[in-house]
Amino acid sequence: MADFKEYDKKTLNKLHKVEVEMLKDINNICSKYDIKYFALDGTGIGALRHKGFIPWDDDIDLRFLYDDAIKFRECVEKDLSDKYYFIDRHNTKLPITFMKMCKKNTVFQEDDAYILGVEPGIFVDIMPLVYVSDDKKKREKKLKKSWFIFKLGVLAEIKKPVIAFHGIKEKIYLLICYIIHYVLKIFRISSKKLFDKGEAIAKSEKKTHTIASLNTVKVNTSIFDLNDIFPVRKTKFEDTYVYLPNKAEKLLTDYFGDYMKLPPVKDRHNHFPKKLVFNTKDKKDDTNEKND
Repeated sequence: MADFKEYDKKTLNKLHKVEVEMLKDINNICSKYDIKYFALDGTGIGALRHKGFIPWDDDIDLRFLYDDAIKFRECVEKDLSDKYYFIDRHNTKLPITFMKMCKKNTVFQEDDAYILGVEPGIFVDIMPLVYVSDDKKKREKKLKKSWFIFKLGVLAEIKKPVIAFHGIKEKIYLLICYIIHYVLKIFRISSKKLFDKGEAIAKSEKKTHTIASLNTVKVNTSIFDLNDIFPVRKTKFEDTYVYLPNKAEKLLTDYFGDYMKLPPVKDRHNHFPKKLVFNTKDKKDDTNEKND
C-alpha cells in the first residue's frame, strides 16, 4: 500500500512501549468506571495472531459506544490530565470523526497533520460507535449519505489526501479531490458544517441491535450486530490485555479471510510519521523526520 514504510527496530519497540503504557492506563480507567470497549482490525488481529502488536504496526484502535466514549474522555481528563489530552474535529484542524487520546510532551505527526501544521502526541484512536437501523437497506442508504458528507468534510480542509493508488488512477483521484476542494472553498462550505451534518445523519437512530462507526460503509469491521460484540472478552496483548468482541474470530474472518496468515508487504499498513518525538522536553531525544 502507499501508506507503508518500515521503522528501524529500536524506534518501533520504543513506540510500542509507550502505547502499551497508554493501554494500561486505559484499562485502569475503564475498570474503575465500568466502561466497555473492544478492539478489532489490526489491534484485534495482533492480539489473536501475535499476542500483541502486528510486527510492523504502530498504533492501537479501540471502539466504544458513543456515550461510553464521551464518558471515557471525561474520566481520563479528570484522573489523568497530567499525562494525556484529547484531540477531535472540534479542537484541531484535523478532519477526523473520532478522538485521539494523545500523550503529552510527545509528537506523532502523520501526513495529514503535517499538511495542516498540527503536531499531535503519540496516540490511541478512540472510535465512537452509534446505533444504526437494523434494516439493511435503510442503514446502507443513511450510512452512504453520511460517509459521503464526511469525505467532503475532509476535502474541505485537505486538497491532497493520502490515496492508496498509484499511476494514472492516483492522478485522476487527486485531480477530482483538487476540484472538490476548491469548489468547497469558493462556496465557503467548511469542514465543520459538513461534519456536523454527517454526524447528525449517522446519529439519528434510536437504540437498535446494530451499531456502526460514525464514518463508515464497511461491513464486519465497522458495522456490527450487538450480539457479535457483547459481552466482550479479555485477551492478552503484550504484557497487558485488550478486550475483543465475543465473536472476534468470525468478524475478522468474514472481512480479512485467513487473518492468521501474514500478508505480503504490499498489503501491509502503518502510520509512519513525518515527525516522531518521544520527549519534547529532552533536547537529546531522537526525532524522526525522514519521511518525505
